[in-house]
Amino acid sequence: MAPNELTQYLSGRKYRGFNPLPFYSKAGDFVTHFFRDEECYADRLDDLLTVYLSLKDESFVGFKLKGVRVLCEKLGDFGFRILDGQGKPMLGMLFLAGSGLFATPDVIDHYRRFAEATKTIPLDEEDLQLSLTGCGS
Repeated sequence: MAPNELTQYLSGRKYRGFNPLPFYSKAGDFVTHFFRDEECYADRLDDLLTVYLSLKDESFVGFKLKGVRVLCEKLGDFGFRILDGQGKPMLGMLFLAGSGLFATPDVIDHYRRFAEATKTIPLDEEDLQLSLTGCGS
């Protein structure tokens, strides 16, 4: 979208405020999630996990987790189903798979921290569009 087109698109639209929901990019096969609306910078920890840190105090603001399809497949290989009570895939379980596959000792605590912080956050299955045993039904 060209800058003029973006300006036209945004004109007259109201800012709805920050909504802390995960976003899955099908084309990029990654999930991003921000816990709060704050200026931040990215710090890539390994091949899967990038964390976003606050410019103010370097606390965690969010993350980007790559390779969602592979993570779901691995969970399915071990018989894990990562669904909540309504049948939606849960974000926190992806960190379990990522920590087992790729995390080195120096970043394992980050995987654990994000698994704990996201264990009750469902992913929108329509956005995810996965029919793998590990992530969906």
